[in-house]
Amino acid sequence: MDNNLTVKKFSDGRIEPIENAKSLTKKQQYEVLNEMGYTEKEIEKLSEAEKVTLITEGGVKVNVTQSEMVYKYYDLSGKEHIITPKNEAEIKKNREADLKKIKGDKFSTSAMGSVNDGREFKYSYRTHFN
Repeated sequence: MDNNLTVKKFSDGRIEPIENAKSLTKKQQYEVLNEMGYTEKEIEKLSEAEKVTLITEGGVKVNVTQSEMVYKYYDLSGKEHIITPKNEAEIKKNREADLKKIKGDKFSTSAMGSVNDGREFKYSYRTHFN
């Protein structure tokens, strides 16, 4: 990448994890994340901690597409509500009431998984919402 940073990139596009990600300059972080497949716009939206985590884990960004999406809301008691045009207003009221109960805290979700087809890969899924 530059005179002070050498990064191993595998033939499938993955970047080898970098243990000292915290010590990288912003430019080096950008270059590594860009090699992993993140766009400039995506990198700008990442917090410093997220950048360090992604670089420390290594890998490659995988673009996903969603189809036939079903929107669901889980209330504070864990009950699932499928959102439809008919019940959207009611669920919005329930969601707002739940939000008041938890005092507007911000949440982040993360899910991990793997698949074994002769080679094993670890996938990290990240999403953010307010």
